[in-house]
Amino acid sequence: MDEALRHGVTVTCMVVSDGVALPESLPAGVRRVCVPADVMASISPHRTPQGLLAVCELPDTAPPAALVPGRYVILDGVQDPGNVGTLLRSAAAFGFDGVLLSKGCAAPFPPKTPPASMGAAWRLPVAPVQDLPPALQQLRARGVAAPAAAPYHSPPLDAAPQDYPVGLCTLSSCE
Repeated sequence: MDEALRHGVTVTCMVVSDGVALPESLPAGVRRVCVPADVMASISPHRTPQGLLAVCELPDTAPPAALVPGRYVILDGVQDPGNVGTLLRSAAAFGFDGVLLSKGCAAPFPPKTPPASMGAAWRLPVAPVQDLPPALQQLRARGVAAPAAAPYHSPPLDAAPQDYPVGLCTLSSCE
């Protein structure tokens, strides 16, 4: 939760179990509700709740009008929210500039994705892309290298050049 707050996510309500501390950075105007552990267990979407739930405004995930050169991870058909979260976390750890999600990918903000992303869902620009081949063509037209482990006429990762003066995107497909 601290990661979401640090990156400007608007929290409207915070629910905590008895004995669980609220984040110190929680703004003063946020509604706070304290509940017993059994109530938290019944309202949490997780099997083993950590004692803290938040109602947040979702960030804008509208796809950009034009993709600028940079380092992107493109997820194609990754349906499991936990896997999407893990890949978001990996993209952030390796310094990528954003993540594009093809049609059919799990949304970046259902209950399982943010915990699996360890906050990367809030730090990294994430945008859905309805038609993946044109998005890849747009990146390639701007000089962004697009090695991949999937089709779309991409070279394998080990055949890609080691220096990327304009940008790089990698493609991860299905589970």
